[in-house]
Amino acid sequence: MHYVVAYNTLTGRLPGPALGTVLDKTTRGSSSMRRTFLVVATSLALAIFCAQTASPTTADSQATTRRVQPRAVLQALMSAFNRHDFAALDTLFAPEGVYEDFAARFRGVGPAQVKNFLRGVIQTQPDFNWQLTNAIESGSNIAGEWTWSATFTGDGPDGKHLAAQRVFGRGATVAVIENGQIKQLHDYYDDASFFPKASMSGHP
Repeated sequence: MHYVVAYNTLTGRLPGPALGTVLDKTTRGSSSMRRTFLVVATSLALAIFCAQTASPTTADSQATTRRVQPRAVLQALMSAFNRHDFAALDTLFAPEGVYEDFAARFRGVGPAQVKNFLRGVIQTQPDFNWQLTNAIESGSNIAGEWTWSATFTGDGPDGKHLAAQRVFGRGATVAVIENGQIKQLHDYYDDASFFPKASMSGHP
């Protein structure tokens, strides 16, 4: 005597009423055979279900492949700064993301505070250009070197007022970036070195 188990791979279920009918017709008069059949059918359904849930889907594999690299996020941040794109900061920074600019004595948490910092930078250096020149990545961590150029109007590092002074400098950034968002970002540079010596008081 042969038994056929109809397993629906779309729903992951065994057809209840149909199975009951098959059992009633094919195993009537044999309770032990009926129990054996139920055990085999249940085991088969469970095995197929576990195999389906344990195997990664194509979408999951593609999502892993499309994981945003830290360098791409850091470059996107610099590009957003250069374009004065405040809206982009909402997605680039995590809600509790920390941004520290040590030379400017700034520490902000979340996109809103970073936006306020950017507004201050634009006031004194509206045409600034921030460019990543080199980077080293390790997992979610990145360390990068960059250049900064701008036309500065305001009080220089020594307190002297400057008008339309061209500045240029180099610096470094260390950041932690997860799931395409900045969790921590720290900028390091020597602010005074960005200004020509002739513009600094006390220099010839």
